[in-house]
Amino acid sequence: MAGTECKQSVLLALPAELRNRIYEYILIEDIKVFAENVRKPGLLSVCQQSQREYSGICYDNNLIKLDAYYSETDSWAEVRSKQAKQTTLERSTLRDLSEFWSLASARRYCQRTCYNGVNMQRGIVTVVTDAGFRRWQWSVRL
Repeated sequence: MAGTECKQSVLLALPAELRNRIYEYILIEDIKVFAENVRKPGLLSVCQQSQREYSGICYDNNLIKLDAYYSETDSWAEVRSKQAKQTTLERSTLRDLSEFWSLASARRYCQRTCYNGVNMQRGIVTVVTDAGFRRWQWSVRL
């Protein structure tokens, strides 16, 4: 349960450097699961300490890439900040873009998406795995 205090845990009793190595090892599998099922990694839901520690590794990597579209200027920018990536992914609704192989065609689709007067920030999340990549359009109500 997210936000709960951690009970006695063998993992959390390990030195921080070793926990980080374990988190990095787990990350590869979590990225695959996210790419297949759009499911948040389990360690982000266990307790506050593991969430804090693992979110730094999970969102601060190059396997999850976010691009934001700014309709006011009709421009795109990469979301690089760990905190911005985390906030965006936790608040977003995702729409599958698997039919678009190129980033350019996915961007054109995203730019044309209409939200019927609802003020939405939107963009594209690309998840890179050893099997390739997967894309979704993300949108957050403003």
